[in-house]
Amino acid sequence: MPRAAHSAAHGQDPAPSGGPAGVGYAGRRRLDMPVSDELLEILCCPATRVPLVRLGPERVEALNAALAAGRLRHVDGALVERPLDEALATKDGRRAYRVDDGIPVLLPDLGIDIREE
Repeated sequence: MPRAAHSAAHGQDPAPSGGPAGVGYAGRRRLDMPVSDELLEILCCPATRVPLVRLGPERVEALNAALAAGRLRHVDGALVERPLDEALATKDGRRAYRVDDGIPVLLPDLGIDIREE
């Protein structure tokens, strides 16, 4: 049975362009598991220690639009290269951090400067 038919028969969406079902950007498997509220209560920015909050879908979409326009940069000035599926931001609105497969990527150099976005 072809993969797409097998996936559909088992309630899964077939992957785009014939790739394996459930595989996201660059061949990585997407788990779509949000950061838990319990974890979010203790997380803070690794550079500034400001508490983090979950960004809403509209804000993530706006950041992805800035990325597409070449305006979204990491705090070190490097361009952000991959769209965000989910993100956390400092409560003061200065930095954001991507969340990949439910895991916050809290590396200081990968913080995203969101002051102007």
